[in-house]
Amino acid sequence: GNSSIANRVVTFGQNENNSAVLKGFTITGGNKGGIECQGASPTISNCIIMNNRAGGPEEYDVNGGGMYNSNSNPKVINCIFNRNMAIGCDECGNSKGGGMYNNQSNPEIVNCIFSENILERAGCTLEYCWRGAGMFNNNSSPTIINCTFTKNLAYYGGAICNYGSTSTPKIVNSIFWGNIAAGGGTEVYNEYGADPNFSYCDIEGCGGSDTWDADFGTNGGGNIASDPYFVDINSPAGYDGLFGTWDDGLRVIAYSPCVDRAKSGIAGFKSTDARDIPRVDIPYVNNNGQGDPNFADIGAYESPTVWFVNNDANGS
Repeated sequence: GNSSIANRVVTFGQNENNSAVLKGFTITGGNKGGIECQGASPTISNCIIMNNRAGGPEEYDVNGGGMYNSNSNPKVINCIFNRNMAIGCDECGNSKGGGMYNNQSNPEIVNCIFSENILERAGCTLEYCWRGAGMFNNNSSPTIINCTFTKNLAYYGGAICNYGSTSTPKIVNSIFWGNIAAGGGTEVYNEYGADPNFSYCDIEGCGGSDTWDADFGTNGGGNIASDPYFVDINSPAGYDGLFGTWDDGLRVIAYSPCVDRAKSGIAGFKSTDARDIPRVDIPYVNNNGQGDPNFADIGAYESPTVWFVNNDANGS
C-alpha cells in the first residue's frame, strides 16, 4: 500500500535501527496515520497509539491507521493500539491494517494491545478490500508475543489478516477474542499461501491444539479456545479511561484459562507485562505453561494475585 510519510504524526525513514527509541508518548490525531517506518527499525515502547486514521474517500490504498511499516523491522513493546482507522477510497475501497500494516516487514511485537481498531470502505461496496482491522501482514512475518487482540472490526480478518506465501508470522502467548468480521476469519484470515504459526495462544474458534482448525494456520502446540474472561471487554482502558493503570479492562481474572499457561524462555519474552508489572505465579492455580518460569499468563496483562483471608484463623 501507498503512504504519505509527511503526514504521519511520527516518521522514521533514515535507516534508524533499534537504538533509536520512542518511549512513553501518546500518538493521536494523525490524519494519515500515527507512526510510519520506511526502511527503518526503531524501538517503540510504552506508547499509546490511538484515534489515528489513514485514507479517505479520495485517497487510494492508504493503509495502517495506527502504524505503517514498509521494509522495516521495528521492535514494538508495551504499546496500545486503540480506535485507529483505515478508510478505503470511494473507487476501490482498499482499507487494510487499522491498527498496524506491515509490508515486507518483520517487526517484533511484545506485550501490546490491539483493540477497537476498525476499517471503513467510504462509498465503495467491494467488501473483499476491507481486511485485517487489528493487523494486516503483506508478505510479512512479525513475531508477536504476549499480545491481546479484541473488538477489532473488518469484513475479513477481524484481528489479523495474513497475505502472501512469505507471510509466516510466529505468534506466541497471545489472545484473539471477540473480534468481528462479517465475511470470514473473525479472528484470523489467511490468503495466498500465508501460514502463521500459533503456540500457547487463546484463539476464539480455533478448536485448541487438540482439535485444531487448519484455516487458522499452523498449530505449534499449547493453544486453547476458551473464554479468557477479561475484566471488562467493553472498557479496555477501565473506569478511569486511562490505559496502563490498575483497572484496565483487558486484564484477565484469576480463574481465566490463560493464567499460568504461557511459554517463556523464548527470544523476545519479557518477565513483565504491558504495564511493566512482573509476571508472577498464582499459587492456587496449576502451572500449565512451559519454560522457566512456567507460570506467566497468556496475553498482554498478568492477572493480579488474589489472597484469601480465613476469618477463623488465629494469630496476628
